[in-house]
Amino acid sequence: MTCFSFQTDRVLRHCALAFFLLGLLSIWTATSVAAAPVYMGPSSGASSATANGSVAAPYHSLAEAVAAVTAGQGDHVALLDGQYGAVVWSGIKPAETVLVRAADPGQAHFDYLDLNGLRNLHFMDLSVWPRSTPAKHRPIVRSDSASSHITIEGFDIRGREDAANYMQWSLADWQIWQGTGLQIRGPNVTLRGNHLTAVGGGISSSRAGAVVVDNVIAGFSGDGLRGIGDNSLFRGNRVQDCVDVDANHDDGFQSWSPRGQGAAAEIANVTIAENVILEWTGDYAHPLRCNLQGIGLFDGFYRNFEIINNLVVVSAYHGIALYGGRDSVIAHNTVVHPKAFTGQAPWISAQSHKNGTPSENVVVRSNVAMSYRNLPQALASNVAVTSAATLFQSPATGDFTPLANGPLVDALPTMFSTTDVFGTRRPQGRRSDFGAIERQK
Repeated sequence: MTCFSFQTDRVLRHCALAFFLLGLLSIWTATSVAAAPVYMGPSSGASSATANGSVAAPYHSLAEAVAAVTAGQGDHVALLDGQYGAVVWSGIKPAETVLVRAADPGQAHFDYLDLNGLRNLHFMDLSVWPRSTPAKHRPIVRSDSASSHITIEGFDIRGREDAANYMQWSLADWQIWQGTGLQIRGPNVTLRGNHLTAVGGGISSSRAGAVVVDNVIAGFSGDGLRGIGDNSLFRGNRVQDCVDVDANHDDGFQSWSPRGQGAAAEIANVTIAENVILEWTGDYAHPLRCNLQGIGLFDGFYRNFEIINNLVVVSAYHGIALYGGRDSVIAHNTVVHPKAFTGQAPWISAQSHKNGTPSENVVVRSNVAMSYRNLPQALASNVAVTSAATLFQSPATGDFTPLANGPLVDALPTMFSTTDVFGTRRPQGRRSDFGAIERQK
């Protein structure tokens, strides 16, 4: 379009508006082109010679697809539907984070996924489970110690395809199909909103900077969560249905200080908050139901740990056990037995380190538990369960909400959190409630 100098003001105004709209169209067009994904598909023996990242000619190499994104061809990598097999992605390190996601969530399937030497990648909405008998304890998704600053989000991870039926699995099924769901060995990895079903161990992170939030582990035969690294967060995870397949003592969450680093080794600055750990949600007489321990922090030292707002429903004695704790807080937790509504187990304890050094400066307040060990002053600021029926809404059906007008409600002058395990605002009344659950008014 051309606007000449002799045109009237009205025409000039129209011309100016046209240029403005044309400019907007150009910007929108450029944005639309940039926003288009770069496509990647299963190789299936296809040649990559003519691949250009379109739906019709997708890349078959993640390195090529990521390179196309960093060159400006699109704003993320979209994985087309199909079977990708057992995949190893290695050495891909874009300067800025690149999103790699399923074009159709859940329809890009992998038998296994190994992430080696990766950085600045955000993986989303992939499905991973083995289609043939795995090697014993083979992790289903794992990242090595050289991978960092990656995110794994929204994955559907299963021990095998029919994992939803794990309550009907035999002992032999579990002994064969029990690979760890997510094994993370590198630093600064985020695991968010993943669903793991019928796995051996659930999520295991062994380096600093782990962010493990809003994941579900349903059906597991090892530890639900493991965290062995400084400066980490485990929040909003749900761990349920522990299966007994061997002599391992299974924990909802387990940690230990770094081995081989001497008597003073410690883990520091870890938050374990707003997690739900349920030993069993099916028939309590199931022959493979395990006796689960809750949050077991063994072989410390542990410095600056916050264990807050966790609902722990287990039958083993360690509900929350902190061995060699220093400068830490255990507050607003509910730790109860699924069936025995009186008794000693599970308990909250702050024990000495295995070398005999006592825990130091560990604040234990506002909790509800069956009992307390090595905490002589605990009952001054916590509640021990002597009769569950007088404390909780419906313990027989697994509802451990504080009973209306019961002794847990509006009883705390001091709060350690402004929300409860389910995100309900504290306080709902004049004061907050004991335990992990705030009764809604």
